[in-house]
Amino acid sequence: MVANVLILSKATSTLVCAGSGIVRPSGHRLILVCVVLVGLWATCFSAQAQTRGFGDDEDIPPEPPEIIVRGTERLAWDQPAAAPTELAGVGFLVYIDGFPQSLAGASCASTAGPDGVECQAPLPPLSPGLRTLWVSALSADDVRLEGPPSSPITVRQLDTDIEAVGVSAQRSAPADTGVAVLAGGLDDPTDMAALPDGRVLIAERAGRIRVFRNGVFLDAPALTLAGVATGGGGGLLSLAADRDYDTTQAVFALYTTDTGLRAARFVIAGDVVTRHTVVLDDLPVAAAEPRARIRMAPDRTLHIALDDAGSVDRAGDLGSLAGKVLRLNPDGTTPDDQPPGPPVRMAGVHRPAGLEWTGHPETLWVADNLSDGMPHLLHASAASPLQSAHSRFALPAALGLTTAVVSVAAVAPGQADGLLVAGSASGGPGLLRIALEPSGGIAATTWIPTSGIDSPIRALAIGADGAVYACTAQALIRIDLTGR
Repeated sequence: MVANVLILSKATSTLVCAGSGIVRPSGHRLILVCVVLVGLWATCFSAQAQTRGFGDDEDIPPEPPEIIVRGTERLAWDQPAAAPTELAGVGFLVYIDGFPQSLAGASCASTAGPDGVECQAPLPPLSPGLRTLWVSALSADDVRLEGPPSSPITVRQLDTDIEAVGVSAQRSAPADTGVAVLAGGLDDPTDMAALPDGRVLIAERAGRIRVFRNGVFLDAPALTLAGVATGGGGGLLSLAADRDYDTTQAVFALYTTDTGLRAARFVIAGDVVTRHTVVLDDLPVAAAEPRARIRMAPDRTLHIALDDAGSVDRAGDLGSLAGKVLRLNPDGTTPDDQPPGPPVRMAGVHRPAGLEWTGHPETLWVADNLSDGMPHLLHASAASPLQSAHSRFALPAALGLTTAVVSVAAVAPGQADGLLVAGSASGGPGLLRIALEPSGGIAATTWIPTSGIDSPIRALAIGADGAVYACTAQALIRIDLTGR
């Protein structure tokens, strides 16, 4: 007996249901397979496809009828190709409710038909309930461009015990995730930085840098900046500690002034800022609700992510610094290994929410929101050319991505390299933990609700104790992910 097959092919959406066996439908007769035919153009690789939000509403047709599955089914599709040799090295992603993972166990036939080469893969493990799936292909070269998505299929996974096969699908962590409120009284926090000695610095929009030490906020701020322009949602936007803080005692900040965005370096003696040096001034930024992030890379170069200054076209214009990630020395000069021209590490950024690095060699990840609110992760490996994004992964709009990306490796030592993304789902705020493949692709995702916290998370940092520290609109919280 052969398992049911859900067939994806280049055809008009049609539903034909029956029992078991792999049998191609003939016309619209009911035969021995539960089949959904949906459009798939999975190998049309292009730069345009690379930078689109795979899963955007404009790419997904109306929701098809749901199919009951028990976990033993297989996905099958006709992959456009003149010969099977054209698919050598091509990989596939399956999106489950908008979350991508590698499609494990995919194989293709040794002959091609009029619609291409027939490919199949086991249906990935699904948590019980209604799930939406679609498939895309990955090119075989080093750039790993992703093709446009197929139309979706909607399945209902029955609540039965099935053996997990391959990488795990999107799952929810237990609701009792350890969340503790450490202190309240914050005033519009925008970012934070954890210091190696256990202190946590909080940036408040009005220009104050607060110090959390030994379980309390100190009465006096480490610094109250002068000349901060808070109109239109501006202010002190971002804060980052030097990766060699024990030696330099330096932190970096981004804040808006009357003439633009300023990057500055501060030195902290005890709990007080003693020196203030401007690194860069008059950087472009949106006049309304500006977004920018500053972080230091593992090689101690300073990275500054700038929004598109209110014009989506500027993100791809290398003649403008708007919509770019800049790569600089800590003093604001250009690194010797930077290509000629502006010190741009990545283009195509719109409303950056966070920066982080994973892997060895390091891969840069940028959490970004498009002008229409669609959240994405931009990804550039150490081997990819400077001034370009390696690829873009769309996250579901329902996640409500709001803030920074941090490394999972620091949170749970021994686990696969990955990321944490703060956001909001239908049940409230939480963290999306993203496990990464060795090649840098997304392997699996887990949604971790922050139970008892009603306010969205605004900033994240990994503390010296390995726990996640986060800010809401008024409070500093600690999230213990041990065992999750």
